[in-house]
Amino acid sequence: TSLMDVNDSGEVLKKERTPYDEIVNYLDNEFMELSKILPSSYDNVNIGRPTSGACLALRARMLMFAASPLFNERTIEPGNELVGYATYDRNRWNLAAEAAKEIITQFGPEGSGTLGLTSDYRNIFLNFYDKSNNPELIFFRQTGKNKNIETKNGPLGFSGNALGFGRTNPTQNLVESFPMKDGKMPGDSKYAYNPMNNPYVDRDARLNYTILHNGSTWLGKQLETYQGGTHNPSGAQYSQTSYYMCKFMGKYDANRTDYDGDMLHLWVMYRYGEVLLNYAEALNEYLSSPSDDVYNAIISLRKRVGIEPGDDEMYGLKKSMSQAEMRSVIQNERRIEMAFEEQRYWDIRRWRIAEDIFKSPLKGLAIQVSGSSLTYNEIDVLSTIFDIKRYFYPIPYSEVNKNKNMVQNPNW
Repeated sequence: TSLMDVNDSGEVLKKERTPYDEIVNYLDNEFMELSKILPSSYDNVNIGRPTSGACLALRARMLMFAASPLFNERTIEPGNELVGYATYDRNRWNLAAEAAKEIITQFGPEGSGTLGLTSDYRNIFLNFYDKSNNPELIFFRQTGKNKNIETKNGPLGFSGNALGFGRTNPTQNLVESFPMKDGKMPGDSKYAYNPMNNPYVDRDARLNYTILHNGSTWLGKQLETYQGGTHNPSGAQYSQTSYYMCKFMGKYDANRTDYDGDMLHLWVMYRYGEVLLNYAEALNEYLSSPSDDVYNAIISLRKRVGIEPGDDEMYGLKKSMSQAEMRSVIQNERRIEMAFEEQRYWDIRRWRIAEDIFKSPLKGLAIQVSGSSLTYNEIDVLSTIFDIKRYFYPIPYSEVNKNKNMVQNPNW
C-alpha cells in the first residue's frame, strides 16, 4: 500500500468493494436494531417520520430483492460475489417471507391492528390524518395541499383551473394486464371482451382508478381521447397512447369541474398492500406449491377493489396452481396494484426478465372515428432494447479511476 492510500492514522482509504452477501447481512442487522429503537407511531405533529414498521418494511423489501433471481439464482456474472451470491439458496426466500410475515403478525389486523388495507384504494394517496380510514400507510412523504399532480398529468382539452398537460401516458401493455371484474383475464372471463369496441367495460376497478381512457368521466365530462378528439387534440400536444394517468389524483370524476388545489397528496413509499405482495411472492418461491397464505394475500387485494368472489370464493384465481402459475399471477398482480409507484422498473430487473420484456415494443391506441362508431387500432409507440449490462448501473469512471481496488460492475 502506497503512502497515498492511507491517512494519518494508517487506515487504508482505497478499499476493495464489499461482497454482496456481507452488505445484505449488515443491512439486515442494522434494520433489526433500528426497528427496536424507533416508535411504532407518532402523533399528528410528527406524523410521517420513520417508524419501526417502516424500518421492517424496508428490511422485508431488501431481503426479497436479495432472494430474487438477479442476485440469488441467475446472476449476470456467475462467481462475481460483488453483484450477487456465489450460489443459489432457496432459504433466502424463506427469510424474505418471514420478514414480511413479521410485519403482518405484529401490525396487521390480527396483531396491533395499526396496519391493514384501506377500503377505498384511491384514498391511500390522499389522506393521512384519519388513520382509521387509511390504515395502509407505513412510510410516506407529505406533499401538501395543491393541484400539481393534476395539472401536470391531467388530460388535455381542459383550461383554467382544470388545465392539464397530460405528461404521463400509460401504455396499452399495462391496460391489457388488468383482468375483468371477475378476476379472470379477457378470454377466460364470463364477461365479454371486445378490444375493438369499448374494451374497458366490466374490468378490474383498479383500471379506472389508475388510467383515464376514451369514455372515462373526468371533471364532469366524458373524455374523448380518439385522434383529434377534445382530449387528444392533434398537434404538438397529444397523448401518444390515448391514455392518461389518474392514480394519486383526487376524485375529480363526476362531481368536480376543476382542480381546487385543496387536495392533500401523499407519495407513498411503503404500504401494507406491498407487504402482502412481498409475502405472497417470497412464500410461493420458497414452497414447492402455493399455500393458503399465498392465495389469501392475493385474494385480500382483489377483494378490496371489488373483484367478484365467484361461486368458489377464489376471486378469479385458479385452484391448485403450480408454483410457476402462481408466480405469473403474483407478478401481474404486483404490476397493476403498484402501477406508477416505482416498483415495476426494479421488479423486472430483480426477476431477471427485463431482457425479455424489452423485446416487445411499448404500445398505445390510435382510436379512429368513423361516423358514429370508433375503431381501436393498436400501435407501436416505442421500440425498446435491453443490454444485459443494464441490470446494474456503472460505477462512475471518476470513482473507479481514484481507486485501483474499485472493481467496475460487469460489462461496463
